[in-house]
Amino acid sequence: MIQNTRYIRMSVTDRCNQSCFFCHKEGCVEEGTLLSIDDFLFVCKTVHDLGFVKFKLTGGEPTLRSDICQLVEKLASLNLPDLSMISNGTTLETLAPALRSAGLKRLNITLNTLNEKKHKKINIGKYAPLESIVRGVDAAIDAGFKDIKLNFVHLGKDSDADMEDVLDFATQRGLTMVLLPIMPNNTDESAANLRNLRMKLEQLGINSVKKDVDLEGINRLFITMKSGAKILLRQDELGERVPYTFCANCHDKKRCKEGIFPLRVSAHGTLLPCLASKHNRIEMRPAIEARDKQSLVAGVEQIWRWQTGWK
Repeated sequence: MIQNTRYIRMSVTDRCNQSCFFCHKEGCVEEGTLLSIDDFLFVCKTVHDLGFVKFKLTGGEPTLRSDICQLVEKLASLNLPDLSMISNGTTLETLAPALRSAGLKRLNITLNTLNEKKHKKINIGKYAPLESIVRGVDAAIDAGFKDIKLNFVHLGKDSDADMEDVLDFATQRGLTMVLLPIMPNNTDESAANLRNLRMKLEQLGINSVKKDVDLEGINRLFITMKSGAKILLRQDELGERVPYTFCANCHDKKRCKEGIFPLRVSAHGTLLPCLASKHNRIEMRPAIEARDKQSLVAGVEQIWRWQTGWK
């Protein structure tokens, strides 16, 4: 069941210096002034009091926010149980030490290939050199970050070699690969589903598998390969799930870009229960800026009421 999520993802900027064709942008299509550091502090204090335990900073690319280290420092001062960030890694060569010193606990870094030509192809417009991501990963390790995870999105039949390359890269550095199938509507029929990805790993040689259930009720596998490589793989095909009551009447299910089911806060102060649909979004900026805790709690509770068991 996914009743009463305790996981919040906060988009702190909608800017990015890359343009991965499969990016869902955390569902954000807004424009305007970003929430301030104090705004995010208010949000985190409020939901922490409600029992939230997992806090992730997202974007866009969160490190492009000019005050990102100050934001992390302020959030870390709240002694949140789990404060992490997802990054494309391109700026970490410079920022990793400062983020670590500010109190950031964990990092997920996106790395989909070690081939520069494929890297350019994945980014349909602007992009940073692949080497900057590699240097960023190594800088994060040198800065003392533990439990770094590399997010690898399997894009289809041409991704098998990249998967092995990135897995070797992760193993050499003692990191865990999070293996993800591409979201629906962004690829061709050759894209691998979770079952096919498990078969590909079996062909490479699995040593052990441990099962786990995360905060959202999603079944996961922690896989150790015979090579020593460590992989995190979901068991649940999320496109087949019904996380919210309104999903049953959705007319756009084939384009559903749901991946996980946390509480999402946009960089401009909107609560987003769904990545794809513009419906059922709750505008919270006025309440956040007014420090209206009662209204923000009411918004979170509305998301909870929409949540349902998986069918």
